[in-house]
This record gives sequence, C-alpha cells and structure tokens, in this order.
Amino acid sequence: MNNENQDIIQKTNEKDPSLKEGLAATPQKTETSGTEPGFLSRHKALMIFCIVIVIVLPLSGYGIYTYNEMKAQEHQEDLDLAVLCEENYNIEDYQHFLKKYPESTHFKEVETRMHTLNEMAASWDIIKDSQKQEDFVNFKQQYSDTHYNRLCDVKLDSIDWSSARKLNTPDGYQAYISKNPNGLYVSEAIIAKGEVGYMNLTENEVNNIREVCTHFFNAINVNNLDSTSLLLASEIDEFMELKSPAPIEVMQWMEERKNNAVLGTYVIKDSIVSQRSFSEEKGISYISQISLEKVTSGSNGEEKKEPLIAVVKQNRRFQIYSFEVKTYN
Repeated sequence: MNNENQDIIQKTNEKDPSLKEGLAATPQKTETSGTEPGFLSRHKALMIFCIVIVIVLPLSGYGIYTYNEMKAQEHQEDLDLAVLCEENYNIEDYQHFLKKYPESTHFKEVETRMHTLNEMAASWDIIKDSQKQEDFVNFKQQYSDTHYNRLCDVKLDSIDWSSARKLNTPDGYQAYISKNPNGLYVSEAIIAKGEVGYMNLTENEVNNIREVCTHFFNAINVNNLDSTSLLLASEIDEFMELKSPAPIEVMQWMEERKNNAVLGTYVIKDSIVSQRSFSEEKGISYISQISLEKVTSGSNGEEKKEPLIAVVKQNRRFQIYSFEVKTYN
C-alpha cells in the first residue's frame, strides 16, 4: 500500500474512531495459491456420477432387452405348446416343438405324448380293416383317446349294421337301432325294418306258395300239361329260356321235354325262401328262391344229381308268371 493511501486511512480514522475499529475487525483478504477443497469434491462427485451413468445405462438397457426377449420366447413357447393340444395328431408339430425348445419344462410331457401318438397310429393301422368287434373294444380300453375312440365307435357301428343287413329281419334291424340309437344307419334301419316287415309273409301265404310250387314241379316232372297250365298265369313274363311266351309256347316246351328223357326230374331239397313284393304293374306278388336237385339217369343206369336254384314269381292269386332255373354257384 503506498504512502498516499496510508495517509488517507489515518486521517479517516482520526475523524471517525469507530471506522478504525470496523476496519480492524474486517478480516483482510490474503492471496493463496491453488483451488479451494470444496470445488475439488464437487468436481470429483460429478465425474463419478457421469461414469456410473455411462456404465449403468447400457447395462440396464441390455437387461431390459434380455428380459423382454425372454418373456417373448416364453410367450411363443406357450403358443407353440397350445398347438399341441389333445386334438393335434400331427407328429411333425411335436418334433418341431422338441427341436425348438430342448430346455422347455414341457419337453418330457410333449415327448411322451408324441411316443403315445406313434404307438396308437401303428396299432390302428393293424386293426382298421378288421370286422371283429373285440379288436376295437380292446383298442378303446387300451388307449383312452378322444379321436381314436370316435374312429372305434364308427367301426363298431358299421359292423353292427353289416350284421343287421345280413339277417335282414325286423328283429335284426331293431337290435341295431336299440344298440346304436345315434348310429350312422339308424334312418336306413328304420326304413329297412318297415320294408322287411311288409315283405314277411303270413303262414297262409307261405302254405299257398309251397303248395303251388310243389304241384308245379310235380306236374313238370311227369309232363302233365293240364296241371301245369292251371298253375300258370294268363300272362307270363319268363318261362325258362322263353321270354314273354304265349301259353301255347309253354305247352310246346312241355311237349319237347316229354320227348327228351335226358332232361330228368326236379326235386325240392330245402325250404322255400319267399318274400312279398309290390309293383304298379303287378300289384302284390311273391318271389321265391327254391333249392333244387336235378336228377338224370346215365347210360349205365347211374343217377346224376345237379344242384340248381329256381326263381319262381307268383301273382296275388299265387299263379306263376315267371319261372327260371339257374346253376347253383
């Protein structure tokens, strides 16, 4: 501080002693070298914060990304697993899941299901064309599976229907309806039952058919033209190889047969199977199948027997309007 300044301060203090005391109390600024400690602390903290931000933010982002990816994969796995429900029988879908998710908690479950499906498919291929009901009953007991149970039920229903058709009786069709109330062929069985019931003959009809047929073959065997003509209808559709013959043509056939001893005689072997029929042209008529045996004598006197089937059609008066003999196969 120069001399002039000191003189000014001294004069001022002399005039105002309190000012001197204030100045004495005011600390004097001293020059120091370097930076204050508080500034260093704040600078260091800022640097640390920036470093932490630089490190933590990428790690946090990666963590969030990894978490979202994991959740997305779990969601996709759940979707793929949902495809493999009990109604899925595509083996390739199971193989795809096992290959895509080897670490899945459902791996063993899916693998077991796939092996079961392979086993069921192989077993089904063995029995699918069988006509034995026990094959499908046993399959259902061995594999409790909705899809294959339905296939077994369809096959069992089909076998029952085939049995009913072979019987072709009202009782047979009713047995099918009772056993399979929701079967595929119930409607057909109801219709067939009514038709067969209509075609079934009364005892009186059966007796009349048998009596006429027996007399007819006896008359042919002895070449009795009069008896044969009485048993024939006025209009004949077929008589052996003759198509729509007039009565005189039938009589000529009988004459030729009479002169040919080689033609032999007809013997009714089994019961006559007959059914009722109806058409607009004929009205009620009867169709019978008769097992015959044609007996002829050889040149050495030995009898030769040939099995035949006769088809006889009669009108409502039991007169014969069609007669045909076929070789028994």
